[in-house]
Amino acid sequence: MNKIIFLFCIVLCFGCGNNKTNIPQQQTNIKDIKNQVFVTLDNDSVKLSDIVTHKHLVFRYSVLDCKSCIDSLFYFLKMYEDKIGRDNILLLTYYNNLRDFVVNARLNKIHYRILQIPENRLFIKEDESRIPYFFNIDRNMNPVNFFFITNINKQKYEVINYLSSQQMY
Repeated sequence: MNKIIFLFCIVLCFGCGNNKTNIPQQQTNIKDIKNQVFVTLDNDSVKLSDIVTHKHLVFRYSVLDCKSCIDSLFYFLKMYEDKIGRDNILLLTYYNNLRDFVVNARLNKIHYRILQIPENRLFIKEDESRIPYFFNIDRNMNPVNFFFITNINKQKYEVINYLSSQQMY
């Protein structure tokens, strides 16, 4: 019995480290993306379709994610912000309340457009896994090129490669 439990744990642990880089289009709901309402740092409500007028790199993270992981990802994002373009980077995040959202953005000197996600739920099923990720979205609200960060220590070069390959037109 103990051997079976041990083998199950090994299989489970190896499965947790898988990195999904692409999500089939049918798992996203384009209608939901266009109509989802977000909150700005000024406490204004805004739809994503009102902001995204061209291709953007989106970084999705939450206050519930590992802080050192998020800090590392911001470091890598900063390395490539000139290539990507600061105006082409959009942060979608979740904080418990508006005050924490605003304070964190100011303390971390975030210079990208940042929006609060109500209820910590975006538009894809994989958002339930509670891990940070990147994706691209175009002016037609098509989310593509997903990159999930399951272990920043093991994926540093993959993150660098992903960010360096970003081209915004």
